Amino acid sequence: QLRVDWRHSGLVVPKQYRTTFLWMPMDDPYSWLPTAIVCGALVLSTFATMGNELMEALSNFRRYLTSPQNWYEFLQIKLVIVMVVLIFVITEQQAVIGRSKKDGFVDFDWVWNLNYTLKLCFCVMLALQSSKAIFILRLLPSVGPSMQAVGHVLFDKTVWGFIAFLMYMLAGLALSLYIYYGSTSAAHSHPGMSMMTAYRFVWGDWDIEELTEGGLFGTFLFLALSLLVTGTLGNIFIALVGERYQDRVQRSDVDWVAEVDEILWKWHGHGFR
Repeated sequence: QLRVDWRHSGLVVPKQYRTTFLWMPMDDPYSWLPTAIVCGALVLSTFATMGNELMEALSNFRRYLTSPQNWYEFLQIKLVIVMVVLIFVITEQQAVIGRSKKDGFVDFDWVWNLNYTLKLCFCVMLALQSSKAIFILRLLPSVGPSMQAVGHVLFDKTVWGFIAFLMYMLAGLALSLYIYYGSTSAAHSHPGMSMMTAYRFVWGDWDIEELTEGGLFGTFLFLALSLLVTGTLGNIFIALVGERYQDRVQRSDVDWVAEVDEILWKWHGHGFR
C-alpha cells in the first residue's frame, strides 16, 4: 500500500507543515512517540482528576456546588475531555490520510480545522492553569492570606455588578461610534471593533486621530469619552477593586486559618475540629 508523500506534493508548503499541525497518525504512534506519551499521561491524569472530583462531590454534593474552585476544576476537566477527543479524532483522520493513494486528492482542511480547535483548547487550558496559581498559593502561610483576598475579590458580587454596568455603558457607546464612524473608519467598520475601541478608553488607550476625523463633533466625542469612560468609570472600577481588596485582606487571616483547618480535617480526620 502506497503512502501519500504530501510533504513534497505541492499541496502543503514544508514551512507550513512544520508550523500548522503535528503529524500523528493513529496507526503509527512510534513516529510521534514523545507526543503519544504526553497524550497518554493527559488521559490518565484526566481520569484521576475526575475520580477525585467525583469522590468529593459524592461526599457532600451541596457543599461541592457552592465552591468556586470546584466549578473551576470542573471546567478544566471538560476542556481536557474535549482535547482528548480531538486528539483521538485527529490521529485517526491522519491515519486515513496516510493510507490514501498517492495519486488521489488529499484534503487537509478538515484536519487543519480540528488542529485549530485543539490549539484553541490548549490556549484556554494553559490560561486557566496559570490562573489556578491563586488556588494553590492561597494555602501557603506567607502569601496565603493575600491570595485569599485576591480570590474573594475575583468572585465578589459588587465587582461583577459594576463590570456588568461598565459593559452596558461601553456597548451603548460602541454602537454610537459604529453609527457615526462605521462608513468612514476601518476601526469602526464592525460593532465588535467599535466595542474594542470603547473598551480601550477604560485604560486610557485611544486613537485620537481617527476620532477627530469626524470634525468638531468628533473632537467633542473624544473629550466626552475620555472624561466619562477613562476619567470616571475606569477610575471608579480601580477604586472599587482596591476597596474590596482592602476589606477582604483584613479578614483574610481568619479565612486562611478556616480553609486550612477544613482541608486538614477532610484528609486527616476530626481531630482538627
